Amino acid sequence: MTIPARFKGSESEDMLKAVLRLAFEDILPAEISEREPTGYPSYYWTQGEVEHLKQYLLSPGGLKRTGLLRPDTVQQILEADKASKKKSAGKRTWGLLVLQAWYELYVNNNEDFFITRDY
Repeated sequence: MTIPARFKGSESEDMLKAVLRLAFEDILPAEISEREPTGYPSYYWTQGEVEHLKQYLLSPGGLKRTGLLRPDTVQQILEADKASKKKSAGKRTWGLLVLQAWYELYVNNNEDFFITRDY
């Protein structure tokens, strides 16, 4: 099996998207497969909508519970993402949130923190 020429030389993320579109072209309706990309709103989520999770999971106490990340490094990332106006700024914070949430849920078996916003 060879990779079609139109996929060679592309950025890896663009190539992956192109391969996925081709793989699912017979399954997805055109209104989905042909629509313009909308982006991922991680910047906006990490600037407010998930603030309660950020405070719980990425606080010194939350970081101590998992022991996965260095609090000083996490704090630097949070400050840099908050100060940045780039739309991609929240991706690192979002990644940290997902990692901590996964650990809480699957390693610490703590399902309760998803139920309430009263942290």
